[in-house]
Amino acid sequence: MNGSEQVTTLKSEVRDGVLVFTIQGTVDSRNTSGMKDLVRDAFRKHSEITGSVIDFKGVDFMDSSGLGLVISALKSCRERNGKFSVCKLKEEILMIFHLCKLDQVLTIHDDLDSAVAAVKE
Repeated sequence: MNGSEQVTTLKSEVRDGVLVFTIQGTVDSRNTSGMKDLVRDAFRKHSEITGSVIDFKGVDFMDSSGLGLVISALKSCRERNGKFSVCKLKEEILMIFHLCKLDQVLTIHDDLDSAVAAVKE
């Protein structure tokens, strides 16, 4: 890895009974497989939780493989009859969600608090 490459991280935490994933960095084909594994592991660890949010605040770039990560998390919630949403999408990433019509199957929020509240309802 050269000095200009950014390390991408995915962290999970439980917030008000909702599983929240926070991503920092670039979401692309180099790292989505590992992130899907981390999402799956977090859902296994917190089997009692049905709802989830992905916070994209720190994401500077996402390619189409990132959509697979979102859909994987969405499916995990639906398998538990839970709700799922995303928040803090940068304009370029929001445009990808609109083009792929993901905004029609999940909710998009401006901030984490409203996303968590919507999932808890």
